[in-house]
Amino acid sequence: MQNILALDIGVRRTGAAFADITTKIPLPLETITHTSLKQLCDRVAILCQERVIDVVVLGWPLLPSGKEGAQVKIAEDVRETLQKAGLCVEVLDERYTTPRSGDIAPDPDSAAACALLGVFLQRKGFGK
Repeated sequence: MQNILALDIGVRRTGAAFADITTKIPLPLETITHTSLKQLCDRVAILCQERVIDVVVLGWPLLPSGKEGAQVKIAEDVRETLQKAGLCVEVLDERYTTPRSGDIAPDPDSAAACALLGVFLQRKGFGK
């Protein structure tokens, strides 16, 4: 595994972050605005080609209780579409990765993707 793309999926905006395991530093990418699942997945496929992505990490939107909420269906559809396109996709519980309202982030969607990617890197043993 070399290059990783993390996505914090939203209905109209999806935060994105990138890292390679040599630097181990999650970098925010421009938030992807979309009006459909197809539009989102097409843009993700382009990003994966441009950055030679080995793994796409999707934030899995569980409720605070740990149960699956309505947003899980959207994430599941994205996962299935990306996997059918031949991409390696992993999911990670995204609870507590969204920046708090007091945190300063010019793009909270990409900041959430960075946080998600940081957790992923740590759990895979690539964290600092």
